[in-house]
Amino acid sequence: MELGPEMSGSYRSNFVIPKGARRVLGDAGWEFSSLDRIPKDIVDVLMSELALVEKDAYLGMRAFSGECAKATVLLDEQGQAENIYLRAYANRDVRGELLRALSVHGVREVVEVFSPSP
Repeated sequence: MELGPEMSGSYRSNFVIPKGARRVLGDAGWEFSSLDRIPKDIVDVLMSELALVEKDAYLGMRAFSGECAKATVLLDEQGQAENIYLRAYANRDVRGELLRALSVHGVREVVEVFSPSP
């Protein structure tokens, strides 16, 4: 998938993870561990709220894209979502959008937003 000018260069990272997941910054980036998973209906609602469309699906991942944002859903061996990695380009406030969507849909007890950058 080729990126347009608004989806290249710098971006802000955000992760949606199961509530209470352990976070470790490893050599390959942020790693999360939890026995819990993100329910498929929550993944679908968040992608819809962010207006992200599925562009690709392959073993262990689902890729989404939309206006000034991209998302990768990391899946476990059973196809359940372990976490969602989002990149926000330009001035898009994906973190704010996620927090609003989690509140509106009442799922803040199940998942949380982790934003490693300010």
